[in-house]
Amino acid sequence: FARPEVQWVLELASTKLNGTWFSFDAQGQCRPGERPTGDGRCFWRLAETRATINATCINDRLKQLALNRNPSCFADCTPFHPSTSWNSLCYVSCLFEAFNGNASATLPVAGVTTQELEQLFEEAFKVGKPGSCPRRGELEVIDIVV
Repeated sequence: FARPEVQWVLELASTKLNGTWFSFDAQGQCRPGERPTGDGRCFWRLAETRATINATCINDRLKQLALNRNPSCFADCTPFHPSTSWNSLCYVSCLFEAFNGNASATLPVAGVTTQELEQLFEEAFKVGKPGSCPRRGELEVIDIVV
């Protein structure tokens, strides 16, 4: 799970990217060798395992994207304390402006685009390539009947 101070940024990114969240209850999991068929016996199975990346890396990239997008707003949030500033009202407001945009500001800020978010995530997940995030564990790819 993301740290609380960036959880809303991830939720916003999910909305911009038309993300969907599913909860997989243990009762619906297929037994080994069984596939979800829609007949009500089981609803999901582990289909594939892929590499994952460290969430801190993605969170830091999202923060940097916001800082680059809206530097004048963040400059007004002083002094910066790494352990607490991202939770402050000033920083949260600047993050919202950076991701959503703020056309009414004295210096208008255009929100982060879907393409910018997609590029950020694509580069981060190119495991082992320059600019990618460090690998962390495995990602379970789920096969589901909806």
